[in-house]
Amino acid sequence: SCWWLGYRSPFGDLQSEAVSSTGRRTAFQPVVRREIVSQSMPIPKRTAGLLALTVSCAPSVFSSTYAAGYGASTTGAFLSHPQTSRVLRLSSSRLLSSSPSSSRRRSRELQSVVAEEREVTTSAPLSVSAPQVLTQQGSREGKGKGKAPVLVVEGDSVKSTPWQKGVVWSTLLLALFSLTKSAISVSSAQSLAGGLDIALGFLCALVFGDFFSGLFHWVADNYGNGSTPVFGGVIEGFQGHHKAPWTITYRDFENNTFKICYAAGAIVALSFLLLGGSPFWQTFWTVFAVSQAFAQEFHKYSHMTNPPALVRRLQDAGLILSRKEHGQHHNSPFEGHYCILFGFCNRPLDSIGFFRFLERRVVALGGHEPNSWKLDESLREEQKRIMKGEVG
Repeated sequence: SCWWLGYRSPFGDLQSEAVSSTGRRTAFQPVVRREIVSQSMPIPKRTAGLLALTVSCAPSVFSSTYAAGYGASTTGAFLSHPQTSRVLRLSSSRLLSSSPSSSRRRSRELQSVVAEEREVTTSAPLSVSAPQVLTQQGSREGKGKGKAPVLVVEGDSVKSTPWQKGVVWSTLLLALFSLTKSAISVSSAQSLAGGLDIALGFLCALVFGDFFSGLFHWVADNYGNGSTPVFGGVIEGFQGHHKAPWTITYRDFENNTFKICYAAGAIVALSFLLLGGSPFWQTFWTVFAVSQAFAQEFHKYSHMTNPPALVRRLQDAGLILSRKEHGQHHNSPFEGHYCILFGFCNRPLDSIGFFRFLERRVVALGGHEPNSWKLDESLREEQKRIMKGEVG
C-alpha cells in the first residue's frame, strides 16, 4: 500500500528478489507504480506512515492488498517464501524503532536475509561438467527422491527415441533367434554333449559378463573424456554419473541400453554367422553380449530407492546387482566395486587389488594416472610407493 502511494516499500530489494525468483519479468513494476500514483491523491506523510505500520502489523491485510495490485500468483510466491515471516518481523521493528544504532542493526539483518535468499535462489544444485542441462521429466516411483535429472552430454535425453528402440529390440530379437536356432539344432541331433555345451556356455557367459562389466566400468571411470574417439560419449556419461547418480533412474529401458547394443548387436550377428556350428561359443558370445545391455539396466535399478517388486526380490536374493553392493562404489575416489551385472566378481577382484595392479601397469608403460588417483592423494602416494618397491 505504501508503495502504491509513492513511498518506498519497507521490503526494498527483497520484494524484487521474491518476484524475480518466480521467473516473472520485473520490468512491469514501475509501470504499475506510475499508473497508481498518477491516480492517487496527495496524502500527508504521517498518514502514509500510519498506513505502513498498520500493514506491517497485519500480514493478512497486506497479502490481500498486495494481491489486488499484482495478482494471486505473485502473492503466493512471495508469501510462501521461507523467510517471509522473518522479513515482516524485521520490517515492522525497523518502522517502530527510531534509534540510529537499532536502525543500522535491523538494516544489516534485513540485508543478510536478502543475501541468504539470493544465494539459495541462484546456487546450482550440483556442479557438473559443461554442458549442463537440468530438466524435470516428471517423477516416478523410486526415482531420485524428487531430484531433477542432470544431463552432462550435449543433446542427451532420458526418453527413448524410435531409433533407440529399433537398435535395442533388433539386438534382443536377433539374440533370441540365435539361441533358439542353436537349441533346436542340438535337440534335433539329440546330442547330450551339445546340450551341456549350451548350458556351460550360458553360465560362463554370465560370469565373464559380470567381470567384463567391471573392467569396462573401470576404464570408463578412470581414463579418457568426452573428446575420446568412438567412446567419448560413453566415457562422459559414466564419469558424469558420479556427479548425479540419480539421473539414470529416469532413463527409459531403450534409452539406457542402446549405446551398448551397438556393440552387442554386432557381436550377436558375428556369432550367429561364424559360430553356428559350435553350440558353446555361439551361446557364450550371444549371452555375453546381451548381458552387457542388461548390466546397464541392473545398474539403473541399483540406484532406485523403491524399485519394482520383482526387481527388489531379485536384488535381495543376490541374483542381480543390489543397491547395497553398488552403493559401495559411489564413494570418492570410486576405486572399487566396478562390476554391475551381478556384483559377484567385486569382492575377489578388489581383495587381490586387480584394478590397482592394472593402474600401476598403465602408469609404468607411460600412460596417464587414473582418475581415482587424482581424487585421492593418499591412494596415489601408496601406489607410487608400491611401484618403487617401498611397499611389499
